[in-house]
Amino acid sequence: MKALDKLRQKEKSNLLVFSPLPPVENGIADYCAELLPELSEAYDLVLVVDNHVPLFKPQENWSVIHLAEYLHREDEFAETPHLYHIGNNPDHEFLVSVLIRRPGIVVLHDISLHHLVDQMTLRWGNINAYCELLEREYGNPGRILADQFRNYGLRENAMFYEMPMIRFIASRSRAIIVHSRYAQTKVLAQEMDLPVEFIRHHLAQSAVSAGESINRASARDFLGVNQDELLLVSLGFITKAKQIDTVLKVLSRCRNQLPKFRYILAGKDQPEHYDIQTAIETYGLEDVVEVTGYLNENDFYVYSIASDIVINLRYPTGGETSGTLIRALGVGACVMVVDIGPFAEFPEEVCVKLPWNETFDITFMDALLSLVTQPRKRLKIGAAAKKYVQTRHALTESGAAYRRIIKDYSARPVLPWQPRQSFEFATPSVREEILTRLRIAELKRLPLWFREMQFPLATTRKQEHIIVFGDARSKHLLCSYLGYDAASVQLEQPIFPSLNIASISRRSATIVIFEPNNFPMENEWHSWLTGINRIMQLDGVLLISASASWPESESAFRKLVTQKLQQTGFKLLRYLASPQDISFALDTQKNAAASLQETYYYPCWLVTKISEFIEPIMPKAPPRQLNDVAI
Repeated sequence: MKALDKLRQKEKSNLLVFSPLPPVENGIADYCAELLPELSEAYDLVLVVDNHVPLFKPQENWSVIHLAEYLHREDEFAETPHLYHIGNNPDHEFLVSVLIRRPGIVVLHDISLHHLVDQMTLRWGNINAYCELLEREYGNPGRILADQFRNYGLRENAMFYEMPMIRFIASRSRAIIVHSRYAQTKVLAQEMDLPVEFIRHHLAQSAVSAGESINRASARDFLGVNQDELLLVSLGFITKAKQIDTVLKVLSRCRNQLPKFRYILAGKDQPEHYDIQTAIETYGLEDVVEVTGYLNENDFYVYSIASDIVINLRYPTGGETSGTLIRALGVGACVMVVDIGPFAEFPEEVCVKLPWNETFDITFMDALLSLVTQPRKRLKIGAAAKKYVQTRHALTESGAAYRRIIKDYSARPVLPWQPRQSFEFATPSVREEILTRLRIAELKRLPLWFREMQFPLATTRKQEHIIVFGDARSKHLLCSYLGYDAASVQLEQPIFPSLNIASISRRSATIVIFEPNNFPMENEWHSWLTGINRIMQLDGVLLISASASWPESESAFRKLVTQKLQQTGFKLLRYLASPQDISFALDTQKNAAASLQETYYYPCWLVTKISEFIEPIMPKAPPRQLNDVAI
């Protein structure tokens, strides 16, 4: 039997795991450390941590290395599956560049990474990098917000929750793991073609053991809390989003309605974000409120078990599933939460869920006063929570799900992200050389973009995939004069191209030529450009060229199309409506001026894809009637 076990050990493949690990004071570090034994059942683990942190103590078939060693051996690990644990704080900054370069399976512990992006850029004074990523994630609205921040330093706090900035991570992932259905929906809204798997946040085995070995009376004795004293506890890092200020305000307001109580903030304070000591003094609660600082695991369980009520009021939420909440529920605490996001997914009998509204402080006060007078109800809720979490959030089930997902998706191809090389355009001398190969009669019939050479030249790379929504003439020009291979140019009909786009793979095209043969309606522009965005790689080039004269007002038409391009994730590089440059090849030929100086309006736009964010079409307000106007 031992020989068979050894054989199985030899058959294990390697798995790279990027994450902060203990002793880093980070909930995700604890989560990852708890999961490692489950992963080691199927893999030999190579754990990668940031360069400045101590190495985590490995077990027999684990090894732990710093990021610098991984980078030195990166080619060696090229075929090894990569698993990334990422959260919304700077402890995860070290793994982002590797994730972008080496796609893997990503465990997204927070569905907003805006604070992480902030720390990766603005913490180092790199305003431009932050603004560029804001535009990349949110297109034209992102650019407007970036300009507002760059020029005036204005930024709404709501951006950290409403603008998650996860698309750059999701687009480079083979699959994503989240801990709630809420998070799963949010991620799919950003990257709909990506496998997004839901695994419940596991309950640590240490919590199960603590729940069996520590009772309420002994926990209170250890903390010096009287058995008849009301003990209120908030667990984990002290942040403004946990509504601590609301709790202090309510406790101050209803202090005389409560029995003798103590409110303990069992976690590390972050005065740079929220000055808890000043808040406690403001509400006159210095005699009943305590701040413990960061707790070790055993003390965390003691406070949870000793409590009468655990107050965990996260609003707004970054979509995270709280590890402290899972542990508190798992040891049988009676917990109060805001009925939003992942917290709304718990059954009603497992915790006290409070709806968020404009008078939330009153809602919370009423619920707290009611719960204080019902000790049997608190015990019933705690018992239901313990049973539910220990059953539905078991670590063994979580480990099995991880092993399945790693097996299923480690080799899944990742969609192309952007062209591997920058584009090259014709210099004036190259333009002249190409144009002199054509007769003036031929040039007269050629589109403006070709005469002005507003198109990238073919290079030695083989990754180009060009799609032409137009006629065969454009494909002929690309292959005969600009050096493209015919096999790399896909020709589609120019009429109603949206009907053809659905069959084209997402992010497959590096360059697109769009030559509609009639003037599209306003709503058609939005639909067509949205479809073209879907099939293009970021930083790819789109050329829109009229294949026939469009006798519209140039200024109005130009404004319309430029606006639609901005709304659908494109940025204008150049606009042409008539010949711009003097050409020796054209202007010195006999009768060149007479033959080319005709009245026409064949506009073309050269643009690049900067984002996959598409602005929704806002319904137009109906025209106001005379009787609607107050007189």
